Amino acid sequence: MMLPKGWELKKVGELCEVKGGKRLPKNALFSDRPTNRPYLRVTDMTNKSINNRELKYISEDMFEKIKKYTISKEDVYITIAGTLGSSGIVPAELDGASLTENAAKLVIKDKQKLNKSYLVYAIDSSVTRLQIKNLMGVVGVPKLALFRIESITIPLPPLSVQHRIVSILENAEAIKEKRKQIIEYTNQLAQSVFLEMFGDPEANLAGWIVKPIEDTCGMTSGGTPNRSKLQYYRNGEIPWVKSGEVNNRYIFDTEEKITEEGLKNSSAKYFEPNTILVAMYGATAGKIAVLKIKATTNQAIAGLTCDQNIVHYEYIHHCLEKMSEKLISLSVGSGQPNLNQQIIKNLPIPIPPMNLQQQFAKTVERIEAMREKQLQSLKLEEELFNSLMQRAFTGELVN
Repeated sequence: MMLPKGWELKKVGELCEVKGGKRLPKNALFSDRPTNRPYLRVTDMTNKSINNRELKYISEDMFEKIKKYTISKEDVYITIAGTLGSSGIVPAELDGASLTENAAKLVIKDKQKLNKSYLVYAIDSSVTRLQIKNLMGVVGVPKLALFRIESITIPLPPLSVQHRIVSILENAEAIKEKRKQIIEYTNQLAQSVFLEMFGDPEANLAGWIVKPIEDTCGMTSGGTPNRSKLQYYRNGEIPWVKSGEVNNRYIFDTEEKITEEGLKNSSAKYFEPNTILVAMYGATAGKIAVLKIKATTNQAIAGLTCDQNIVHYEYIHHCLEKMSEKLISLSVGSGQPNLNQQIIKNLPIPIPPMNLQQQFAKTVERIEAMREKQLQSLKLEEELFNSLMQRAFTGELVN
């Protein structure tokens, strides 16, 4: 790699001490309430920082047993198991927290040579991620050894240049994160409008007539072509929705496609655009989506075709979203929730006047158009950020 004058290529081990975390002793449990001793896990490590929503805590006695394995707000963490190579900084309020064995801390040896935020961005760069990938290819085990972290090389410009690079990248990332917040607000807007126009469908304070879903929609499910028959999938062009994809509110494409032969030799069947999809099993049970293309589904999804003389599909979409907890409460079996078509068919829903439903649908259309513009803007901002990241560590951004 050709670097500008004054830049060096350094190993992480030359710049930092790499130290591991510690697992809890065998049979030890987390505290059942918050204490002064947080314990940081890989699942808490997101967005170059720590998400404290589901933090775990340990007792003072437990802390004493693993007190050598803490992380400072001046250190950088890097995940070494599960999600590999994610890095970030611990916020001040978590200074001195205990660190999981599935992450390591990078203790900067000389803060006059290396800025901790620059180190985080450098680890997140495509060049470093490629190094980590290659290291894992050598090991063949999904855990990043500490000595291998020490061998990772990063470009090291003068400290003043590091500060300028960090400033540019942080500003670009802040714009991107702000856009995500706007999109999240837009995602919630349609449900807010629904509640304002129709109220809680379970309470039905407006006193509208109530009908079971089966009186308003036709319903069936799909199927899965035999996985051992490659000809049912290879070069397929028919969209095929899996239940995991019902996490998306609108479905415009699918991860997998099937062939005509696969369609004919399975229970899979076509659903038309604006079909309401309901995931019936497992972790996604009760999730709702609207199909915006002609597509097929697997058997874990129920497809609802609305009677347009009674209900608008957008009304049913948001009504079922609002009632998803009710649906899940009706599920059968132990462990993860399982729905079936009969449970969905029997679900009672209020039927507002069609003109109100149509008015709501037009509002949703405007909201979705606004959301689409925000998504396009986010895409451009992500492309800009990725371009800045590429240039930042070659000297093209600042030198």
